[in-house]
Amino acid sequence: YESYFIKGNREQYQIDFMKKAILFNRRTSSSGSLLYTYQRLRQKDLDFFQTLEDTSVIDVPDYGKIRICHGTPDSMYDMIIPDSAEALEIIENMDTEILICAHSHTQFQYEKNGKTIINPGSIGIPLQSTDPQYAVLSVEGKKVSVDLKTITYDKEIIIKDILSSGLLTEAPIYTKLILKELNTGVDYMPSVLKSAIELAVKQNLEYTKHSIPEICWEQAYNLMFPNE
Repeated sequence: YESYFIKGNREQYQIDFMKKAILFNRRTSSSGSLLYTYQRLRQKDLDFFQTLEDTSVIDVPDYGKIRICHGTPDSMYDMIIPDSAEALEIIENMDTEILICAHSHTQFQYEKNGKTIINPGSIGIPLQSTDPQYAVLSVEGKKVSVDLKTITYDKEIIIKDILSSGLLTEAPIYTKLILKELNTGVDYMPSVLKSAIELAVKQNLEYTKHSIPEICWEQAYNLMFPNE
């Protein structure tokens, strides 16, 4: 099948690390998982990442153009939340009738003013769901139907693989949160990250986006899950 790929934030992180624009550190929840990934990539993987566009337009025969992006058409780091002011602005400025986005790991179909934004969800770490999600678009002439799909799989196999991978050592709290999200579909990461940054500031500890002291991650995690 003809396939189309675009670049997401995690691919961009790997490119930036290769170019020494950012720093990953071992055994930290800020970037340990990114370093773990980088060490397992081949040069041809990184070369492929660099060929990818941030956003692209697919020309569907007999229908027309559909835009795809990771976050928003303007940024792979932002996310679209239905009915928000930002989503309404994106709808207003869309150059196609359909936009397919991702990044939030949350499946939705949002329609306004004759235009549609579709987030297929996530196969790897779906949020607001505990099962993998994707979308199927069927085109008949100028009509497009959207089928948001959810499938089931044995999560215990994935959890067992994660526990044996070494990620708990390389990114301790990050990995614990991923395991919780797989089991609950709840996105704990933003709240724990925000709390970890606040704790770093309060304790006058130096930090960057990819280098928050692990002690702050641990404290933030314990505040959210005090009974563990």
